[in-house]
Amino acid sequence: MSTKIAKYFITSSLIFFIIGCVEGLMFPTKFQMQSVYTTVFHVPPEHLKTFFGYFVAKIHTHVNLIGWVGSALMGMLYYLAPQISGVERYRPWAAYSNWACQTAGVILLALGFHLTGVFGLASGHTAGSPEFRSVAAPFKMVVTAGGVLITVSALLFTYNMMKTLFAAVPASDSSAVPMTHKIRQRVQAKKAMVLSLATLSVLGMTVPVSTVMATPVQSPGKIDVIMIGDRLVDVAHGLGVVPAAMSVRCSLWPLCESLKSSVQVLGCPNCMTKKKAAPLLTFAEQHKIKRVLIEHSDPFCTYVPNLQLEKIASFLDGQDFDIQYVDFTKGLEKAVRQTADMLGLAEKADVVLTDYTKAIQKTRKKMAQRQFVKTVVILRGTYQASTGKTFLRVEAPGGYADRFLLKSMGIENVGGKVYQTSKKPSKGHVVVRKLDGLIAAAPDAIVMTGESVAVQKALAEAIRKNPALADVPAVKSHAVYSLPGYIDSSVIEYPHILRRWADVLSR
Repeated sequence: MSTKIAKYFITSSLIFFIIGCVEGLMFPTKFQMQSVYTTVFHVPPEHLKTFFGYFVAKIHTHVNLIGWVGSALMGMLYYLAPQISGVERYRPWAAYSNWACQTAGVILLALGFHLTGVFGLASGHTAGSPEFRSVAAPFKMVVTAGGVLITVSALLFTYNMMKTLFAAVPASDSSAVPMTHKIRQRVQAKKAMVLSLATLSVLGMTVPVSTVMATPVQSPGKIDVIMIGDRLVDVAHGLGVVPAAMSVRCSLWPLCESLKSSVQVLGCPNCMTKKKAAPLLTFAEQHKIKRVLIEHSDPFCTYVPNLQLEKIASFLDGQDFDIQYVDFTKGLEKAVRQTADMLGLAEKADVVLTDYTKAIQKTRKKMAQRQFVKTVVILRGTYQASTGKTFLRVEAPGGYADRFLLKSMGIENVGGKVYQTSKKPSKGHVVVRKLDGLIAAAPDAIVMTGESVAVQKALAEAIRKNPALADVPAVKSHAVYSLPGYIDSSVIEYPHILRRWADVLSR
C-alpha cells in the first residue's frame, strides 16, 4: 500500500507544482495582461496591484510550500518509511485520509484567499480595514477550514510515520526481513535524495521568475524625502516609491489609508500651515532628512481655495532644507516627468504615462457606448467601531465628483435636496442625521464612499423608521453602490476610478 499512497501524494504535488509555476508567471505580467486578469478575477484595475501583492502572493506561497513541497515529501516518506523500519504498520484509512485532508486543505486555502481578495476589494475598501474584514469574513471561514484540514493532515501523517518507524518487528513476521547492507545503503541514498529535493524545492520559490517561479510583488521603495501634496505622493507611488513622511488630505484621499502603515502622515497641508510646519520640522530633525518636495497646483484644494502649499516653505527658511517644487499646473505629463527626474526614476515615467493614456482612452471609448442613470446622491460614511455609531455626510453639488466623474456621464448630483438649504457645505460635504430627504431627491442611484458599512447601517435603520424610503428609486431598484471617493488626488488612478463609476452607473 505504501507505493500506492506515495503515487497519490506525488501526483497531487505535481499538479500543485504546475499551478504554482503558472501563478509565479502571473506576477511579472500583471500590468501587461491587466485587462485579462481584471476580467478573470473580477478585480477593479485600481486594486489589481493590491490583489496580487496580498492575495495571489499568499496563494502562490501556500500552493508551492504546502501543496508542492509538502505533498511530495509526504509521498516519498510514505514509500521510504516501511523500508527503513522493515514493516508497514499504519492503517489504509489513515493514509488515504491524510492524502484527502492535505489535498482538500490546500485547495480550500487557495480558494479562500482568492475569494477574500475578489469580494473584499470589489467592495471598495482598503485591504485590512475593518470594513474590508467585515465583507471578507465569510470567505475567511473557507481559509480557516483549509487550515484545519491541513492540521488534521499533519497529525495523521505524524501518526502514520511514528507508527511505522518505531514499530516493533516480530521475529515470526515473514514480511519483516532484516535489511542487508546494500539495502541500507540504498535507503540512505533515497533519504539524501529526499533532503536534496526538499532543499531545491524551497530554494525554487526564492529564485527569479526566469528559473521557474516569480517572487511576490515588491512594495514601493521608501526614500528619504518629505512630500507635501497628495497629487505629488500619488505620482511618486505610481513611479514605485513613497516618501518617508507626507502632508496630504488623508481624510478624503482613499490611497492614504493603505500608505499610512509605511509612511508617516504629518497632517493635512492646511493644518501644516496653521502649525507653521512644526510636525515637519520635528520629523526632519529626528530622521535627519533635509529634502522636501512640494506640489504646486492652482488651486491645490477647491474646498480651501486660499491654501498655497508654497507658504509652508517660508517656515523652513534658515533650516538648510533642499526644497523643490513639482508643477501640476501644466498638466499631468509634465508633472510626472518632473517628479521622475527629481527622484532619479526618469526611465519609469514613460511606462506610467503610457499606461495612463491607454487606460483613459479605453475608459472614454467604453463610456461613449453607454447610457447612464440621470440622478445620483453621494453619501460618505464614517463608522465608529468602539460605539457602533455611524456618521453621514452628503457630497454637495458642484464638488470634485461632479467635475471629474458625473459631468462626463451627464449625471446630476441631487444631494442638495437631501439636506436643508440653510446648511453650508464644509469641505464639499454636509452632515446629515436623517435620510428622509432622499424621498424628495428621488435619486436613480446612491453612491457610498468612505466607510460604506456606515451608510448601509444608517440606510437600513432609516427605512425601518420610515418605510416610505423603500420607494426611493435607488432603494427600490437596489441601485446602492460602494465606490471610491475622488478629490483629484488619485491622479494616476483616475482612469480606473472613472471606469468603475461608469460601469456601476450605466443603465
